[in-house]
Amino acid sequence: ARSNYISVLNLTIKELEKMGKRVVVIPQTTYAGSADAEVAKQVIRGTAAVVGPQPETLDLFLQQFDQIDTIIGMRLHSCLIALMRGVPAISISYLPKCSEIMSDLGLSNYVIDVERVQSEQILSLVEQLDGTSNRRSYFKRFEDNRSLFKGNENVDFVAWLGADLKGRG
Repeated sequence: ARSNYISVLNLTIKELEKMGKRVVVIPQTTYAGSADAEVAKQVIRGTAAVVGPQPETLDLFLQQFDQIDTIIGMRLHSCLIALMRGVPAISISYLPKCSEIMSDLGLSNYVIDVERVQSEQILSLVEQLDGTSNRRSYFKRFEDNRSLFKGNENVDFVAWLGADLKGRG
């Protein structure tokens, strides 16, 4: 599954670049030998994409998301942070928690199982989210379903970040 995932993301990056998109890979961990750092290097091979620097503070980390139009994320927390910063997220689900939480947020159409991920799926979702009305619809579903999480300790983090949500639709 890992080699397919890497190949699919590499192809997706190449196609996004043909569409005029700038791609930045933001690994959650970048220490020497970390899986994220190694995968990031493989994913961008032969592309103009870059691996973003590891920010020194939480504020700088969160500010990175303000520069993103759409996130394609494998890490659930990256997708949740993006949502809270007003950035649509396409989740590559590697564990049930990813698809379950995105579904609970009304965003199950934006989840792709890592075992079956294809470049065409990702590109189709990115193209859908390029339209302003689609972004508004996306965030309306998110806002309508976010209230379901109130009182759930795992989502207090989401609610806290929600205070910082920007109306970028």
